Parts: sequence; C-alpha cells; structure tokens
Amino acid sequence: MRRRTFAEGVAVLIPFWILAEIFFAFVRDPLADTYTGSVYAVTRNDKGVQVVTPLKAKLKLDVVDTGVIYDRRPGVSHDGLRIEFTGADLGVLSRLGIPNQMLTPDGVKKAFAEPYCQASKMKSEKLASFFAGFNNDYDGGYTSYGKAFHMTFRSDAGGMNCGSAHLGVIDFNNVQFALDNLSPSGYVFANLTRDSHISFVQRMIMKFRFDRDNIKTIFAD
Repeated sequence: MRRRTFAEGVAVLIPFWILAEIFFAFVRDPLADTYTGSVYAVTRNDKGVQVVTPLKAKLKLDVVDTGVIYDRRPGVSHDGLRIEFTGADLGVLSRLGIPNQMLTPDGVKKAFAEPYCQASKMKSEKLASFFAGFNNDYDGGYTSYGKAFHMTFRSDAGGMNCGSAHLGVIDFNNVQFALDNLSPSGYVFANLTRDSHISFVQRMIMKFRFDRDNIKTIFAD
C-alpha cells in the first residue's frame, strides 16, 4: 500500500515539475548562466603590437539575471557578473590590476557575493570584432560576436574595483570576456564555454529560444 501511495504521489508531482521546468526555461535569459575557460594576458610590445599570452589560470564567470523566484544567488539582489580566477598565475593577474576578491588560491572557497560586480551602465553592439583577435583557443566558425556587451559597475562597498567588462556572445555555448581599465600595462581576456548550473530540460529549451542575431539581454541595475 505504501509503495502504491508513493508511486501515485510521484505521478501527480511529475506534471507539475515538467510545467515548472518549461516555465522557468521561458522566463530565464538564455545568456544568464555559468561559463568557464582559459585566460590570457593582453599587452603591447615595444613596437605597439598587441601580444596575447596564455596564462596558467582559469576563469569562472557567472552571468546573473536576478529573478524573484528563479536563479536567486546568495548575497546578490541585482544583475551583474561574478568573476573568479583560479590557477598558478594569480600573481600575473594581480599585476594586471585584477582585485584580490576575484583571485582564489587553491584550497580557498569564497562566498558567491565576494567577487560579484553589480552592473551599473551597459551598451551593446552587434557583429563586434573579437576583443583579442583570433590568437586564442576558439576554433569555431564565427569571426565576430552576435552581440557584445560593454559594462561598468557600481562602486563596491568593500572597495573592489571591477573596472570595465566586455562580454562577447559567439553562440549559445561560447562567449568571450575581457576585463580592462584596471592597469595601464594591459588587460585580461578569457575564452569561455557554458558550464551550466541549470537543469538539462531548461537548458535545451533556452537553446531553442536563443537567437544569435537577436539577443535581447539587458543588464539592469
């Protein structure tokens, strides 16, 4: 009797779960997710030529579109970016102006809100050129971004300077990221792939909704 009652309860809940998955998949911004990937230092040599140097570092980038009942993150109540670097070359990143809040040594775990930058102003452009040219590990077929977002951030109460961020959307799974206005010696670039924290069902619907030629993301403060 207990088994039958439990099975009946599950059978009743499954349709509600499916409806919830579909609802959230249509409410979520397809761009708002977690991305991870390789990091580069972008500098100029004595002749003024741009040099893109791979670093022993990884970036985990969370693009946050805060919702009332979906994708809520601890300590975060406004749209923005969570920017966290790991790896052996954190010292190089520090010399490029990356604040300590964004640098996570091995064995350290940070609260979600610690390396978080709240969006203040944003502008966007279609078919923008790659931020660091083609000297990186992206090997897909596109030669420009579907859309590029350029963001500044609110002043951080803890004194973290987020600089200016640039997020270039290549396709549903691939984005590129640059963080500048932190050091006169250069800036940081990253080639990122979606490393989703969202359920498979929602992600597939979001991918179906995604239109590279008509990205409607708005980062609101």
